[in-house]
Amino acid sequence: MDKMRQTIQRAAEEGNIYAMLAMAYMYQTGKGIEPDADQALDWYGRSAQRGCSRAKWELCKIYREGELRKPDPVNYLKYLRQAADAGIPEARVELALHYLSGDLLPQNPAIAVSWLRAAANQKDIFATFWLGYAYQHGQGVDVDPGEAEHWYMKTAATGDGNLFLRIGTDFEYGYEGLVKDLYEAARWYKIGADMGHDRCFFSMKQVMKVLDGGRQDTPQERLNLLEQTPSAVEERVRDTALADADEEMSVGHDEEAFRDYQRAGGLGNADAMYMLAIMYHEGDVVKRNDRMGLEYLKKAALNGSSDAQLALGSIHETGRGSKKDEEEAIKCYAMAAAAGNLVGYYELSLHMQHPEIYVRNTQTIVR
Repeated sequence: MDKMRQTIQRAAEEGNIYAMLAMAYMYQTGKGIEPDADQALDWYGRSAQRGCSRAKWELCKIYREGELRKPDPVNYLKYLRQAADAGIPEARVELALHYLSGDLLPQNPAIAVSWLRAAANQKDIFATFWLGYAYQHGQGVDVDPGEAEHWYMKTAATGDGNLFLRIGTDFEYGYEGLVKDLYEAARWYKIGADMGHDRCFFSMKQVMKVLDGGRQDTPQERLNLLEQTPSAVEERVRDTALADADEEMSVGHDEEAFRDYQRAGGLGNADAMYMLAIMYHEGDVVKRNDRMGLEYLKKAALNGSSDAQLALGSIHETGRGSKKDEEEAIKCYAMAAAAGNLVGYYELSLHMQHPEIYVRNTQTIVR
């Protein structure tokens, strides 16, 4: 890791804007280096100034959330506009919602719709939903039920149960600027329920009771009830196993940590799978087994570990322990970048001129 950091730092100092982005990310997260808020902001700023749109988006989020620095509405809007102008679809949706609500910007639904349409053309799923909502309620466009349904069906086609739960909840309680509508809430819950999402199914039943004259759950009551669904219980068991493993590892109980990582990995936790891959490769806790290490690394990457995706990309690129395959390496680096590991953009920059566009076109989600 130290050798990689030195390589990236050298490239950053030589002017590679994606190496600058990677340095900022490492200083922000403490991956491979001691965390340093000032250095993170400095490197993000250098990268953004030289044209990196992802750096602009990261700065926008930092000033919005108050991470590294106190929340700063002026800098937040500055970098939000820059990121939207540079083509970040999430920034375009966020800017549009400010124009719809009139909170930080003068209310202007027509401008909002133009930004939503730009993001929807990039296949941003939130933009497609909000375009449907705009046509349903005449926000910045004439009311058009057919056009609203067109965009809503594009949203439904994603098959994202957690998204449908969120939309249903927003309609049920009037969150995120939506007009409260129990029929729409039931509709979106049903879309998720039909694909087997248990929390959508439970929420749909609760809304149907209200439509039949029953009392509506308070938001806190609903959260408490959803915590009892099978998927929520499974998540808690998995997360607890990972937390136990991390705690055991931190106090030097390596064998106990290994068993807990196995338990968490068996329940589908990608971070636990990645730790098992490292343990099998290093051979300090269990007998070294590079075959098992590579197997767990692949599982972790498939289950969403950006660290595993980055490591697997390096293996494919160098052919170390696997067949050399540049195309697979690029796919892995793009997955890592899309999942939020910004070192992936640097690795891609060694293979192409515009890694941000490549990730955007192949992954679409870069949160």
